[in-house]
Amino acid sequence: AFLAFACSVYAYSVWFYALRVLPATQVAAWVYLVPPISLVWAAVVLGEPLTIFVAVGGALVVAGVILTERVAPRAAARREADERAAA
Repeated sequence: AFLAFACSVYAYSVWFYALRVLPATQVAAWVYLVPPISLVWAAVVLGEPLTIFVAVGGALVVAGVILTERVAPRAAARREADERAAA
């Protein structure tokens, strides 16, 4: 009951409200905050320890997001420009 009402219903209500007031691309970017917020929530409410493995895992996730969102599109655009220049 807690997961169904307190978490899921609230989360979807906030999500749909955000989709009404912001473009979907901006709302989608906020999904990346779910894991760090979950870690903080687990540490504060449940007393879960934040270990070095959690920090390293979080850093890897953030690095992966940066790599796919920032670096990969630039590299693809550079490759396309090189192919057009060679043709």
